[in-house]
Amino acid sequence: MVTGASLEVIMANEDSQNVFLELAIGCAVLIACRVSPSQKAEMVRLVRENVHPKPVTLAVGDGANDVPMIQEAQVGIGLAGREGRQSVNSSDFAIGQFSYLQRLLLVHGRWNYRRACKYTLFTFWRNMVQVLMIVYYTWMAAYSATCLFEDWIRLSFNFLCTMPILAVGCFDQDVEAEVALSKPTLYNCGRLGRDLNATKTLYTIWSAFVHSMVLHFVTILAFPSMALRDSGDYYTFGTTCYTCLLLDVNYRAAFLTCNHNVFTMGAIIMSCILYVVYLVVYPSNPFAANKLEPNMLQVPQHMIKSVYFWFCVIAVPLLAMMLDVFLNFIYHFFLPDVRDRVHMEAENSDSEADSMSSEVEEQSSSMCDEDPGKPLRATGTKFTKEDEKEIDLSAFGQQKLWSLRCENYTFKPVVYAGMFAGFLCIAMGLTAVYYSEASAQVRIMYADDSEGAHSLMGYPSGTKEDEKVMAKCNREEIPTTCTATFKVPRDMKPPILLYYAISPFYQNYGTYLKSESSVQLRGLDVSEHVLAKTCLENSTRYTPSGAEIEPCGLKAASMFNDTYELKGYDIDKTNIAWKSDVERYKNPSSYPYNASSSSTNKSHWWLFQQFPTVVKRSEGVDNEAFITWMRPSAFHDIWNPVGWIHKKISKGEELEVTIHSDFPSKPLQAYKMLVFTEWGAMGGRHNEFGILLVVCGGLCLFLAAFSICIGRCLTQGEGLHKTIQNALDPHAMESRRFSRGGRYSE
Repeated sequence: MVTGASLEVIMANEDSQNVFLELAIGCAVLIACRVSPSQKAEMVRLVRENVHPKPVTLAVGDGANDVPMIQEAQVGIGLAGREGRQSVNSSDFAIGQFSYLQRLLLVHGRWNYRRACKYTLFTFWRNMVQVLMIVYYTWMAAYSATCLFEDWIRLSFNFLCTMPILAVGCFDQDVEAEVALSKPTLYNCGRLGRDLNATKTLYTIWSAFVHSMVLHFVTILAFPSMALRDSGDYYTFGTTCYTCLLLDVNYRAAFLTCNHNVFTMGAIIMSCILYVVYLVVYPSNPFAANKLEPNMLQVPQHMIKSVYFWFCVIAVPLLAMMLDVFLNFIYHFFLPDVRDRVHMEAENSDSEADSMSSEVEEQSSSMCDEDPGKPLRATGTKFTKEDEKEIDLSAFGQQKLWSLRCENYTFKPVVYAGMFAGFLCIAMGLTAVYYSEASAQVRIMYADDSEGAHSLMGYPSGTKEDEKVMAKCNREEIPTTCTATFKVPRDMKPPILLYYAISPFYQNYGTYLKSESSVQLRGLDVSEHVLAKTCLENSTRYTPSGAEIEPCGLKAASMFNDTYELKGYDIDKTNIAWKSDVERYKNPSSYPYNASSSSTNKSHWWLFQQFPTVVKRSEGVDNEAFITWMRPSAFHDIWNPVGWIHKKISKGEELEVTIHSDFPSKPLQAYKMLVFTEWGAMGGRHNEFGILLVVCGGLCLFLAAFSICIGRCLTQGEGLHKTIQNALDPHAMESRRFSRGGRYSE
């Protein structure tokens, strides 16, 4: 006990302050009597500034003389009563009686602490996953700082991915109020900083890294088949990755939620619905797309047509869920906390839980009654109708909404998740491998100056030796013509897709990606100022003689212009470009459609003059090969269609392909390849994605079996069992006290 007069002497000298603080820390309770308002504030300040680690101080008072103390503490609580409302007006929280302090701290204080920690770590986690995906893609865009996601799509990230965790931050309850009141040791999680510390931060970083790797490998291995289904361009692939990221973020918010109510579930559903609405309003709307980014027009329609897109949006959350549930089980099994003990006790003894609940009702009559839906006063009396007008007594106001509690600290969720994710991933993987192997193909390599030809994209997994053909084309001379003769190893049923492959060619390089005038490609007049901003290189705007190149830009100037002839078969070169792009690309009004046109070639250098072997004079920018080239690939591997063969090619039939090689690949150290492939709903030959899903599915089943072994077998061992029980025993838990010198003592 200390008096106001003694405090005046103590606070006058720094040495006496240190001695007083050391004595006070060793006491369970310190009573200060006959102290002035300023002395109350000085005591709070003494603790705040001289105890380390820096504590969180709380001051509670009911009168005007408590205002300085309340304002000095980090948390101030005022009581409204006979002393007036001065303390309430200066406080952070207001209560009606001192008895409410227990519920304010043990229930709402603890809930809010855990909610704030979840919100903080989740915000850090979601941003890290997004940034890691962008970093991984930077390596594939030649370090040109090209973002994986289109700018206007990426703008929705903060809004759509914040909505789910906001609901968690408002409504999540890891334990019920009655349990929190009956188990005061649960409050230690906040006092000891167990939900926001270095360990939790490292775990969050590790989780973000794992999720980003799942997103990266699942989507990147789906790219080849997406490319053959008209969804491998930069804009469609990036939107696919963003969709998977959004679903993963929403799943993660659901995983972190301990009890789901209508608001937490509604926020997740609303986030997904608003994203769909955004896709309808922006990239699916010609007016909005042409204003913001014309290349995004109709991207969602082509994205959802790909079977591999749906495989990705299913596989990513499944694999992430399995890893999260398993790591969470391991963490709580070997590093259990008091909350785990509470849940285990409730699970093992329902009767004991019932008696505990009834005990709480007797001890906390101010909070419960025979009808839990009718809150009571602290005295146990019912609220009057006048009170109900001022106090929100609804389930929402009292935080007693109906909820579905999800506990994932045992091995059972790991088993359920592992079996579900494992069998579903294996089924999808086997389906992908089956249709990949069923697609007959022939790959003709006619320019090989790079190891990339033998890589994942050059010869995809599953390519057989008799499906590889080497053509002897002179790479030193451009243009040149060569012939490839080969026998078809398998029957090929129509439609048969012919596409060329070239790699490495970085169409996703930053300056290359933006080097076009979308207004000019629509046949509209463009000012010199706009052309200078969009077509940066003068060499792509003017010829050496001064003629204006139209269309301008790096993309148009570097068009792939090799051509192919197949003896005995017609190659249908229509329907290889997006219909929306064909409708969007228009020649200007001054375009010379025929030789007798009044327009002269002296002032303009048109597309048919740059690439006469590919573009006809009557086509201009309406040429589908050009339109396909202008939609840049998401990676440095370009797989663009050449045309279709609508006749069956029988096994053993000898084919002769004449290749007119005009595109200079040697300076790029790139390979060029012509591919014949059966074309179906799953694209062509590429087994890697299916193999990945099968392996991941097997891993999920293994983790499920491993969890059963840990959960059932190891806990039967007496030594481990006792170790875990001791860790769960509240008497064996660490107790910390503040000590002079700034450290906790055990």
